[in-house]
Amino acid sequence: MASVQGDLPIDVLVAHPEPEGRAAIRHLLHCDGVRVVALTGDRAEMVTEAARLRPAVVVVDERLSGPDGARTLALQSKIVLLTAETDPHAIGRLLHGPAFGYLVYDYFDPTDLLPAVRAVAGGLAWLSPPAAAVATAQMRESALPPAPDRDVAGDHRLTGREREVLQLLCQGLSNAAIATTLELAEKTVKNHLNHIFTKLDVHNRVEAVNRLTGCGPNQPAVDDRVSISRTVRSA
Repeated sequence: MASVQGDLPIDVLVAHPEPEGRAAIRHLLHCDGVRVVALTGDRAEMVTEAARLRPAVVVVDERLSGPDGARTLALQSKIVLLTAETDPHAIGRLLHGPAFGYLVYDYFDPTDLLPAVRAVAGGLAWLSPPAAAVATAQMRESALPPAPDRDVAGDHRLTGREREVLQLLCQGLSNAAIATTLELAEKTVKNHLNHIFTKLDVHNRVEAVNRLTGCGPNQPAVDDRVSISRTVRSA
C-alpha cells in the first residue's frame, strides 16, 4: 500500500461506471500529494487493479462495489464510497460496510472529495450530511434505555398501530423517521401521537416516554440525550 507519510503521494484508484464520472473524479483529485494510479469502469478490473497496485485509497461508486467487492478492496486499501442512496435504512446498511468515507451524491460539494481522500488515507472517517445523520442516530439509539418489562401500552388500550408508533418514539425516532419506518404519512404519525398522549394522559413526547419506561416524580427522567436531541420536534 502506498504510504501517506512524508513526501510520498497518496495513490488512488478510481472506479466509476461512467466515463464522465471517472474523468471528473480524476480532475478533482489532480493536485500535489495525490496520484490517480488507475481508472476503471469494471468491477472485476477494479478488484484486479487494486490487488496489483495496492493503492492507499479506492474511490468507488456503489454500483461497482457490492458487498463482496468492498470487502475485497478493504483487505489492502481504504475505501471512499460514492452513493446515490438517501434512504436512512439503506445508508445504515452501508455504514456497516468496510468503507471509511461515505459521500452521498447531491449532498457534498465536489471540492470535498480531495479532503475526504486525504482524511481516509490518514485513517479518519469522512461522511456527507445524510450519512453523518444516520451514524449519529445509530450511536444515540445504542445508548437508549431498554424497553420496559410491563405493558403500559396495553394497559391504556392503545391500538396495534399506536403501540408501534410509541415503541419507535421510545427508540428516539423523529416523526419523519417513524413515518418512513411504518410507511405512513407524517401527518398520520402526528395524529397517532395525539391519540397516544390522550390515552396515556400526558402532554408531550418526553412524558410519554417516561410513562412507558416507568419514570415517576422521584425517578430519573429519560436520558437528556433523548429529551434534547430527539424530542425537540413536538408532535
